[in-house]
Amino acid sequence: MNEGLAQAHRALAIFYVAIFILACVAFGVENPNALKADFGFFALFFGVLVGLHFAASRGVEHSQWWARAISITLGTVLLVGFPIGTAIGGYLLYLAVGTWERPQSGAA
Repeated sequence: MNEGLAQAHRALAIFYVAIFILACVAFGVENPNALKADFGFFALFFGVLVGLHFAASRGVEHSQWWARAISITLGTVLLVGFPIGTAIGGYLLYLAVGTWERPQSGAA
């Protein structure tokens, strides 16, 4: 079950990168000066989200306790975004709260 959660985090990180690019293009076409003024905020906001999802993905792959905590936190925050965020947040919570697999040992 950990692999599904890791894949979900990677997919969400890629989704946030795509949203960031689309938002920059949309704001840049509409009002380039506003984009210049707000670019730092957008970059920081989406950078933190992408970083958290990638870190959680790596941690989940290695069954780290903090990755589970990040997954639960992000899933809970996503529940507010009705209806799509609620579905995604519920899915993250379902995978994070479920059975937590330990990584395979190197022994054959």
